[in-house]
Amino acid sequence: MADNKVLVIIDMQPFFLNRAKRNWRRFWDSKQSFLDEWNKVTKGIQQEIRIAKKNKELIIVVEYWRMETNKKTWTVSALRKTIGKYPHVVYLNKDFDDGSSTIQNELKRRKIQDVAVFKITGVNRSFCVADTAKNLSRKYSDSKILLIDEAIGDEHGDNGWGNVTAFSNTAIVPNSTLALV
Repeated sequence: MADNKVLVIIDMQPFFLNRAKRNWRRFWDSKQSFLDEWNKVTKGIQQEIRIAKKNKELIIVVEYWRMETNKKTWTVSALRKTIGKYPHVVYLNKDFDDGSSTIQNELKRRKIQDVAVFKITGVNRSFCVADTAKNLSRKYSDSKILLIDEAIGDEHGDNGWGNVTAFSNTAIVPNSTLALV
């Protein structure tokens, strides 16, 4: 397993899709524009999963545990199918928007000290993704934090990043293939 790169998938749970489907009028021009965005993000994450599997990278799936009642349906099925029986994947629960401590604890448990690149994907851009990226940037200042734009969405239609890129080790890239060439 490649210890130097970690794919992080944040909160790709049916709860967020279903809530956004109910409330799409508040944030989106049309229901179709929301569904198009969700499909783009899902396909972007599937591409990142295939790359991670090919390179034998650790995949960390972080789930907001309070948002689901049935553990078997936490991460959307399309992503679970793409991951399949890959041996280097771990599913973790978090209690807050920021998943960095959960990720850090898992890396310590696995005795992984140096991560060259964190590839961040998932939802919601303006909350959980941004908070996790900012705090990973602080905790792993020698690591590169790549926010994979094609694989990150927001149920609120928010395309802003706030001050996420204020950290010199953080970059927004279309996909990891282009970023790591």
